[in-house]
Amino acid sequence: MKRASILLKITRYLSWYCLLFFYCQLASSAPEKLTFYVGVPQSPPVIYKDELTGDFTGIVPDILNSLPNEHKVKIDYIQHNRTRGEDALYNHEVDATILTTEWASNPEKLIFTHPIYKHRDFIYSKASQQHTRDLKSTLSGKNICTRRGYIYPRLQSFFDQGVATRINTSSEETELRMLLLERCHFAVVNEFIADWLINNNRWQNEISRFHQPLNSIDFTMAFAPNWKEFVEKLNQHIADIRQSGELEKIINRNRRNNHKERN
Repeated sequence: MKRASILLKITRYLSWYCLLFFYCQLASSAPEKLTFYVGVPQSPPVIYKDELTGDFTGIVPDILNSLPNEHKVKIDYIQHNRTRGEDALYNHEVDATILTTEWASNPEKLIFTHPIYKHRDFIYSKASQQHTRDLKSTLSGKNICTRRGYIYPRLQSFFDQGVATRINTSSEETELRMLLLERCHFAVVNEFIADWLINNNRWQNEISRFHQPLNSIDFTMAFAPNWKEFVEKLNQHIADIRQSGELEKIINRNRRNNHKERN
């Protein structure tokens, strides 16, 4: 009888131990939650909310979604204006965003991924607008539409010296619409976003761009320091899909995938 009682107790202990081990394994394997902030206005085709599904899509979500299952995390996309979002990242209210060392106020406080592609800004004009190869002569006396809060190193001296006038706007779409309305002579826009807007609005015959980019910088994602281990895995994944050609396919697919074609 005593032996049976001992065996019963051992069985119960083992059952509780196995149950505890099972729940611990579930907890340890449960994906972490990554809060990723998206700037307002959004940046299609890089990252934006699909109007049909309500999900965030674009180049960045496709890269994160293509991570191997063992490295994936649950991602909660939230929207902030750019300044508020960057502050939230420093304050650990969010975990990640699209950001480069050149754009960040305090890059030393963040961890950046390997470059994903080259981010290039171009000057855009109405198709009928004439310009010369000399940038200063072309911009002299002209109004230039820009994004509020953005820095344009190659143009800053022109603005400081009064060679050209900077007109700040809230979005790239506003820039191009103001250009078409002749409220500015030129607009400075990222090539991916400009192509998206021009294709969606069928402005191909109304807007043209300069041949040479104003800048070319490495486009990256930025993370809070406590995500270092995840960023190391993400960097390896970026290297792998770059080598396999999948990264180029992701970029090209999103650049072609304009909203109106999906409706």
